Amino acid sequence: MAIGSTFKESFQKAIRGLEIGKSGLDGFEKKLNKSSLRAGIISPTPDRIYYIAEALRLDYSIDDLNTMSGIDPWFLKELKEIIDFEKNIANEDFLNDKEQFYKAKQMGFSDQKISLIRNQDELEKN
Repeated sequence: MAIGSTFKESFQKAIRGLEIGKSGLDGFEKKLNKSSLRAGIISPTPDRIYYIAEALRLDYSIDDLNTMSGIDPWFLKELKEIIDFEKNIANEDFLNDKEQFYKAKQMGFSDQKISLIRNQDELEKN
């Protein structure tokens, strides 16, 4: 069950709750070409959300993603805010900024996802 205070938190908890080895809106191991990315966005499959996340990382607009997927712009905006916050987590000073860390936790980022974004072991000291 994915209960959280916000959509972002509940959504990320729900992904982890699927128990498919994802820690959040994980990227792909291999770089996708534009046609594969577009096909993944258009096709309503269980992996569609990861294609949309990848498109957001590549600065696709919410309008373009709405047109391709038919997903409501409100949901796409929420996903974009999650993806955009990944940049804050990757920032060198993130672990020293309690407010940013607290915000990440409020958005549903797990310790595992934070460590993946930062390319650090979960238990590694800063």
